[in-house]
Amino acid sequence: MSNSICQGWQLCTTVIVEPCEALCSNVIVGIDSYIANGGTSVLYYNIIDSDANEIVTSGPANYTAEDPHFDTSICLEDGCYELLIDNNVALTVGENIFISLMMDNVNLMENAEILMEGGVVVSIRFGVNTNCSATTECAALFEALTTNTPGLIEFSNNSTYTGDATFQWHYGDGQSSDSQNGNVHYATNGNYEVCLTVTTENCTDTYCHHVSIQNMEVACEHNLVILHVEADYPANIQELVTLALSFENIDISSWTLPMTDNFSNTIEVCIPDGCYTIDLSTPLPTAANSIQATVIFNNETINVLEFFQNHTSASISFGVNSDCGNAVIELPSDVWNIFPNPTQSILNIVSSDRSEIERIDLINAMGQVIESIRPMKTNNYQLPVGSYASGYYGIRITNKNSTTFKRFEVVR
Repeated sequence: MSNSICQGWQLCTTVIVEPCEALCSNVIVGIDSYIANGGTSVLYYNIIDSDANEIVTSGPANYTAEDPHFDTSICLEDGCYELLIDNNVALTVGENIFISLMMDNVNLMENAEILMEGGVVVSIRFGVNTNCSATTECAALFEALTTNTPGLIEFSNNSTYTGDATFQWHYGDGQSSDSQNGNVHYATNGNYEVCLTVTTENCTDTYCHHVSIQNMEVACEHNLVILHVEADYPANIQELVTLALSFENIDISSWTLPMTDNFSNTIEVCIPDGCYTIDLSTPLPTAANSIQATVIFNNETINVLEFFQNHTSASISFGVNSDCGNAVIELPSDVWNIFPNPTQSILNIVSSDRSEIERIDLINAMGQVIESIRPMKTNNYQLPVGSYASGYYGIRITNKNSTTFKRFEVVR
């Protein structure tokens, strides 16, 4: 049926549309004031949505001496938030105020970050089911630690990062690992580039550093030559003697040996075929009765260097699978005799070939000239030393053709 007001059949009803309720988590915000310890009777707080930069809720937190606690329940969607607390006096978390953020018995403060503290404002960033750490950067870094095992290097991971991280080590010789702290056992000597990559949810960083391995024992690729050194010294004397190895006047290696009575040492060198020279030397004429350096190749002695008292150097040449005319380099003959040695008062200086003395320098243990004498033309001289303290001294004797250094001892 129809009429002039309602055309045809009609059914009318009312529909009410309400906004959909957003999913949220109930967070209990606790802000306690220690009134008796410099706290305050009222604080003002704001909770700000960090992504939208909007205030979610705000208000005062009132306290009394009997009840210094304030708690409020707020339903927050997943995301990052900032709790901002303001006052007219300085605020210090844990001293003037205590803050708690609880969600389903989970302490959100464990992963919260204090952005600002001091003055009259405290600002704390926290997340609801979200990692809201302000630090998204990471920095890979490590330190190489040597060990007593040849070829073994350990690495201390000093990287900085936030949250969980994975690690990848590349040791430069094809080896790798994913442990937090690295270690590697190299098979051969050499220089290696070690790289550590740190990866987090928000960051990846790589740090590389070179390490040098030189303590691995390796087989000799040329000729193994042994230098065996022995020394005979008077009692209670020690001096530094340099042993040097050269090839065609080019220095290869040298060793400084602290020698004393009954000294013995063996040195192994790996050298190619060719002609070589070894040299023994001391800054001042040696006090040793004798020093002997023996060259051994293929279990055979191929030359011997002898270094005697009052000389400063001696050398020999030798060949390795080469004809080098192995020889001792002769030292000039010694024409001066001194006696008695040790002495208490007088030291006699006598020439064996009637050479005439032009100058005598008396030298102390520090190498300093403490007296110089120019005697009349003579081939013998009595040097008075009774006024000098006990100990070792040297004399430098100069004649027309040469200069000789000798060592003597004054005793009391």
